[in-house]
Amino acid sequence: VKSASMLDLVKDFTAIMVVSELDNMVFNLAAFGYLGQTLYEMTVDAQEIKIDDIAQRKKQKNGTSTESEEGEANVTRSFRFQVRVLLIIFGIALGSWAMFLFHQQKGTYFKKIYPKCSNFEMSFDLAYKHAQDGECFGGGLNTIECGFEDGDCINFNMAYPLCKGRDLTDVQDEVGNDKCNMAFATSACDYDGGDCCPYNIQQSPSFGDGICDFEKYSGANKQECQYENGDCNEYNGMYCSNDNECCPLAIVNGTSFQNGICNGGLSA
Repeated sequence: VKSASMLDLVKDFTAIMVVSELDNMVFNLAAFGYLGQTLYEMTVDAQEIKIDDIAQRKKQKNGTSTESEEGEANVTRSFRFQVRVLLIIFGIALGSWAMFLFHQQKGTYFKKIYPKCSNFEMSFDLAYKHAQDGECFGGGLNTIECGFEDGDCINFNMAYPLCKGRDLTDVQDEVGNDKCNMAFATSACDYDGGDCCPYNIQQSPSFGDGICDFEKYSGANKQECQYENGDCNEYNGMYCSNDNECCPLAIVNGTSFQNGICNGGLSA
């Protein structure tokens, strides 16, 4: 139950009252025979039940009152008793809901269920907004101590088991939405679910093998692919300028490159 205000609580009680009135309406329809003979007979039997039937029988045996007086007295006592019971039940229900709402908004139940969920105040605020909504928000809630956001992140974690971090939020909406988010451009997050670095590049045998050979597939030596998953970091540092102009790999990997002889006209 997530009642953010007393207005929500009133709505809940209103719904209960509506259901109760609908129940009374159905009972009255059955009592007038509109719902069949069987239900009519059952409502007749129910209406004849009195809380003080035993006392009434004793009075009839002793002859202390007439049948009509007993009937009126029974109706009066029954009505008063029902009103009292209804008020007691309503008071208990209202008090219980108020107490439940107080402890829920204070975070008592959350702390009891997830006592090791770090940074309680921040985690509880996030959980109150995002937990149990069916979508993985992530961040600090996507931990075993926080119940993987109370179960919301289980499916996401099965697809991206290592894509976690306090700065990685709105993960279910961000990963794989056809828009590159550099926060998720890591191998742990499959490079934003393929949005930043296509899967045909990621799944290449040469990707991340320690050898910079990005020319085999265009687009690997870029930040979105972590420069061929780190294969080209050294090459970029040594043979690329600040404006991203690089010495072609064919020259760098050629037999005449760095052989002690200057070949000024050397080209690919």
